[in-house]
Amino acid sequence: QFAGTQRQNSAFTNRVTYAVHVTWLPAASEAKLLTTKTGIDPTSAKYMVLVATKVREQYDKGQCVNVVSTRDLKAWAREVMRETKRSGIDHTDTAYWSQVVAPSALPSFLELIEDEATAKMILGFIDTVR
Repeated sequence: QFAGTQRQNSAFTNRVTYAVHVTWLPAASEAKLLTTKTGIDPTSAKYMVLVATKVREQYDKGQCVNVVSTRDLKAWAREVMRETKRSGIDHTDTAYWSQVVAPSALPSFLELIEDEATAKMILGFIDTVR
């Protein structure tokens, strides 16, 4: 999935006794993390996590090749906060999602996704989640 990565040699993996499988944070916890770490409002954080959850579900089904990680969400939230200050549009404004939150996804993480179908799917989720 990532450039320059290779499958681990079986001689190495045989030395590893345990594997720890980690799932995503619960949605409420992930949204709280976003508000705590970035200052984004709770409603926007909730909907951003909903977008990430939908993408993760599609990834688990093999429908896309990328996920929206917690790191991606934090980058998105930081970009939203920068754009909020720049634009002066308050999070209580009805246009906030369409004019601040949704467009902030592109520079924060979407432009890094090389799979065009996945990027379009994520944009579709962003457009319909709110």
